[in-house]
Amino acid sequence: MAIIHGKDGIVKIGAADFGHVQSWNLDVTADVAEAYSMGEDWKDAGVGVKGWSGSLECYFDPADGTQDDIEVGTVVALNLYPGGDDTGAAYYSGNAVVSGIPLSGAKDGWVAITFNFTGKGALAKAVAA
Repeated sequence: MAIIHGKDGIVKIGAADFGHVQSWNLDVTADVAEAYSMGEDWKDAGVGVKGWSGSLECYFDPADGTQDDIEVGTVVALNLYPGGDDTGAAYYSGNAVVSGIPLSGAKDGWVAITFNFTGKGALAKAVAA
């Protein structure tokens, strides 16, 4: 079994590496419609429309042009590489709308910025060339 360590992950906006990434998550969903009638013991389910969303948490760096250029409502070409971008590595890509940018800090830690996103169209799974 091959497992992937998160330290090797890479996030790109277009072709540019996104700096100071601490974590990211991706949630792929499908609408499900259920059908059943009185007297039936089991439900039937039909798959509807698919969608995806997630977030990207980084250390806040106001000098980082990639972070600074992204605003709420921006559409970005997002590429998530769970185990790095070496040839043959699997990754996910698609256009995403930035839906929120919370900023947080604590007295005993680094200031963090999170970029929440919602997929704009299909999410592709590919292999790095």
